[in-house]
Amino acid sequence: MTNNMNREMQEAVDETLHPDAYRKLHEDMKQNPEAAADFKQLHSAESMLRDARPQKAPSSIMDGIMAAIAQPETLPAPRPLISGRALAMGLGVTAAVTLPLLTLLSLGILTVFGTGSALSGFALGVISVVMFLYALVTGTISGARDLIMAFPLLPALLLLIPAAWYGLWRLGRTWRKAEQ
Repeated sequence: MTNNMNREMQEAVDETLHPDAYRKLHEDMKQNPEAAADFKQLHSAESMLRDARPQKAPSSIMDGIMAAIAQPETLPAPRPLISGRALAMGLGVTAAVTLPLLTLLSLGILTVFGTGSALSGFALGVISVVMFLYALVTGTISGARDLIMAFPLLPALLLLIPAAWYGLWRLGRTWRKAEQ
């Protein structure tokens, strides 16, 4: 049954279908007993709805709803937001404490290394180590992504390894208990 036929059936029940289309619909329903049964069911439901009287809700429902609406909600008291001045003071104190510490740290590093070239060599060494770690992590992630793309079931299989170890551990415990 098509959507067009459903629409025509609804229009026929609503009595808004053109008479020619109504005749064509009845001819189609003679050839399609399933559509005729659907039309009969639709027509009986429509007539039941038209015959039904509108029901009035009991007044107790309305009174209960109105009472619930009228009651003020008990919300917790809102906490005062931090003021802009307090935030500025906090940030200012933080900066005032950390800047001298950073200055002393940099002076200590210069004193330990003695010259700027030694400090530069140390900084390059640290940067090289960081770059190596970055390349190692990105290479590992890229390789894992390529493996997962090539073998989509790999993560599920890798999850089976701890499950298998756990199963073997449990099996060993039950065998030891059985031997005792």
